[in-house]
Amino acid sequence: MKRKMMKKGLALILCAAMTSACMACASSAEQEQGEKTASSKTSAEGKQEEGKTADSNFNETGFPIVNDKIELNFVFNSQTMTQDLDKLPVFQELEEKTNIHINWDICRSGWEEKKATMLASGDLPDAFFGSGIEDSDITTNIDYFVPLEDLIDEYAPNIKNLFEKDPITEKMSTFLDGHIYGLPQRMPLRPTSNDTLGINKTWLDKLGLDVPETLDEFYDVCMAFKTQDPNGNGIADEIPFNFANLDDSRWFTARTLLGAWGDMYDMTFNYLTVKDDVVSYMPTLDSYKELVLFLNKMYQNGLINQEVFTDDLSKFVALGKSEDVPILGSVIAWTPGTVTGQWADQYIAIPPLRASADTEPLWGTNRSLVIYDTNKFEITTANEHIPETMRWIDECYSEEMSLYLYYGSEGIGIQKEADGTYTILPPTSDEYDQDLSKWYNAPADFAPVATLPETEKKINDPTGYYAERIEMSDIYDPYLLDDKDIYPLAKFDAADQDELTLLKTDITSYVDQKFAQWITVGGVEEEWENYLTELDNMGLPRMLEIYQKGYNNYYGVN
Repeated sequence: MKRKMMKKGLALILCAAMTSACMACASSAEQEQGEKTASSKTSAEGKQEEGKTADSNFNETGFPIVNDKIELNFVFNSQTMTQDLDKLPVFQELEEKTNIHINWDICRSGWEEKKATMLASGDLPDAFFGSGIEDSDITTNIDYFVPLEDLIDEYAPNIKNLFEKDPITEKMSTFLDGHIYGLPQRMPLRPTSNDTLGINKTWLDKLGLDVPETLDEFYDVCMAFKTQDPNGNGIADEIPFNFANLDDSRWFTARTLLGAWGDMYDMTFNYLTVKDDVVSYMPTLDSYKELVLFLNKMYQNGLINQEVFTDDLSKFVALGKSEDVPILGSVIAWTPGTVTGQWADQYIAIPPLRASADTEPLWGTNRSLVIYDTNKFEITTANEHIPETMRWIDECYSEEMSLYLYYGSEGIGIQKEADGTYTILPPTSDEYDQDLSKWYNAPADFAPVATLPETEKKINDPTGYYAERIEMSDIYDPYLLDDKDIYPLAKFDAADQDELTLLKTDITSYVDQKFAQWITVGGVEEEWENYLTELDNMGLPRMLEIYQKGYNNYYGVN
């Protein structure tokens, strides 16, 4: 880690001086913010110029990037099971190619606390690699982050190609001040929907039951699973229905079932819905109350995992992988097999349930998050080798490196063939299935990568895993909304972002607490009106006003 630089201190002094002058002249708050931002940009741009090495060590094209090896300090917010990055062949090969050594500071837990400490103290790495930096982190600490658009133009042909071939990646990366501070991600072979609703077809057949189509039918099926011993072990150990704890995942939650009433969960903790360009809050809908009532009925009758709101994600994944007999009747997950292990062949994905026979259901999705993501790599103003860093990260966005960073290194996760195609390899250990093997051998979904459709056509999947997942998405595609009816990855100015962060934190916490309480204990009908009033008092109308502005800016809605 490098300590906060003197230049930042000078920038802050300049900002303070400008602020005083502006106050004397009765300038507006917007003018003050504009001048601070301009000062920060001047400082960052000056830092870029400093980073342009005057001697011959830096090569603007070709490899190695530097003649004499340099070291960079990166922070990586890691998934718990991913190996240390310096042990992965892909990064060893990248060092050999670039002559740049990365000192990895890997955070496997306590990320928010670690991030807050770094941003508060100014004790910054050269770059943040992977997931974890939010828009609010950038806008609140704008003078810590280097604008990247000019660097991309000069040193990053792979990223430029991504922007040209898929313009949405540039759009979602550009802040309202016109600068790019974080790089995007475009993942390969992704489905259009994230969740699936899986059910044990073997159990259905054994009990003479049809695949449920409505919530009432689903309730009856779950009751049969609980009372009729479908796994045949003579023990009442069946768990008819399970989903993920909200504390661990925005995905795989029972809120996906909101689609039974024709409303859609957006797969985020924003809980936003859009209709006719108007943004509203999903936990205030009448359908949301109806969903809670249904889930409470299920829970009170023992049809939902009784530890659903205390189990962490690892327990959620492991629960259905019992050794002797399957115990899980139905589940919301990436695939049913993800959480059922050796019993995967017994499960099928089924279409969205309906609140009634005449309901037109929807299914939760957010293509902006399933296929894309933002802020996967940020260069800080502590960095003394900015062009070198940009060339290094651009190599990660090359076709080969993107696939290696997503699936695992050459010969481990994926194999490049003589004809220029790529073959996904099976797990290297019986300990992992295809998906978990990817996470063990690569930063995977956390990595700054770009896989364009033209590259996807070159990928062979003899494992069948990814093809199977995309086929499951075909079940749900008819029930997905258009992109414009799903809240986008919109950007906000610093003031709105700060206010939004404060409002969202308190409101989301309250909503999630009531969701768990109402399902496990009940009381939603008695408390509903007071709940809506409390949300208004907590600032929900203002939060929606800000989100509406972001939506309008993104789509150019007047």
